[in-house]
Amino acid sequence: MFGTIIVAWLLTGLVNSLLTAPFGENWAARSIGASIASVITMPYMALVGVFIYLDMRVRKERYSAAELERDLATTAT
Repeated sequence: MFGTIIVAWLLTGLVNSLLTAPFGENWAARSIGASIASVITMPYMALVGVFIYLDMRVRKERYSAAELERDLATTAT
């Protein structure tokens, strides 16, 4: 679990640095690049959090795949 968070954080940092590096010392362009990088990486980090939550729930409650699918389908309606 913690390894997943660290890998996601490293990937997010890598994408952020790759998108902001080409702008050099121009702070205005670098700020715009950082904003664009955040727009790209924040949904990814949120998705990682959701997957970690679901994984912990499945392990704690010992769901099978069929039980989890049924429970999620009934709560979605």
